[in-house]
Order: sequence, then structure tokens, then C-alpha cells
Amino acid sequence: MLAGVPTDAELRATFKTVLADAIKGAGVPEGVGLDQHTTEALLDVDAAAPNPPASLIQAARVAFGKQLDKP
Repeated sequence: MLAGVPTDAELRATFKTVLADAIKGAGVPEGVGLDQHTTEALLDVDAAAPNPPASLIQAARVAFGKQLDKP
């Protein structure tokens, strides 16, 4: 669980780590600063592990990009 609002740099590092874990099927943690849409996209990647299609990985990246674009 995070204390305070994470910076964009912290969110990017978290997303990179969680995406790598999801690709391996290692699960997707909650309470790490990623929004619901990003988390759901990462769960889709995780469910398709260990060889998720590139389209699911791209969808997770798009969802995360939208999270960063929010004010």
C-alpha cells in the first residue's frame, strides 16, 4: 500500500515491474497506485500468461498511458 500520491516516475516504475510480473503469471498486486482500468488490463495479461498476446500487453500500456493523462 502506498503512502501519499505517487509521482509519474514512481508509477512508471511500478507499472514496468507489475507488467513484467503479469507476463510471467506472477499476479497483479492491489494498492500500488495503478488505477482500476490499468489493473484490469494487467489482470488480463496475467490470465493469459506465460505467453500473453501482444494485443493484451499493448492494451495494458494504453490503459496505463490514460492513467498518466488524467489531471
